Amino acid sequence: MKEGNQKVTEPSPEDVYMLSYTSGTTGVPKGVQISHTMMINDAYALNKRLNMSFTEKDSYISYLPAAHLFE
Repeated sequence: MKEGNQKVTEPSPEDVYMLSYTSGTTGVPKGVQISHTMMINDAYALNKRLNMSFTEKDSYISYLPAAHLFE
């Protein structure tokens, strides 16, 4: 596909935002689908609980080392 010919499609609330995996430390490793709705609800609840506001300039990185993930 040539540059500039990509079509941008807005996600729906039910679309998968990310997959969250466990290492299986207490059992079989597993993953769960996190939807866009779930992420928005989490951000809303956190804003209400901590009485703060997120902006487009905020970022957060959550990191689970691959060595732990593949134990």
